[in-house]
Amino acid sequence: VRVPALALFAIQDRHPYPPPGASTAMRARLDEYWRTEWNSLVERTAEKFRREVAGGRVVMMNGPHYLYREKEADVIREIDAFYGAVLPR
Repeated sequence: VRVPALALFAIQDRHPYPPPGASTAMRARLDEYWRTEWNSLVERTAEKFRREVAGGRVVMMNGPHYLYREKEADVIREIDAFYGAVLPR
């Protein structure tokens, strides 16, 4: 079954949950891991979606995992744009 699909992916420059009391050095290592390893995984997953989902649309957003809470207006705008492109007028 081929249907339109929208995938929102969150990318961040900093690790979102450093342990309480983490030193500056530990935070720097966590942030480096997040930028190089975690974001790379997210980008590979988004690329897999692009390749394998016919009619799929990928939106990469700078923000936390819970984009719909932290960037509600941006998420709604992307959903509206997606529906506007796929629904008959």
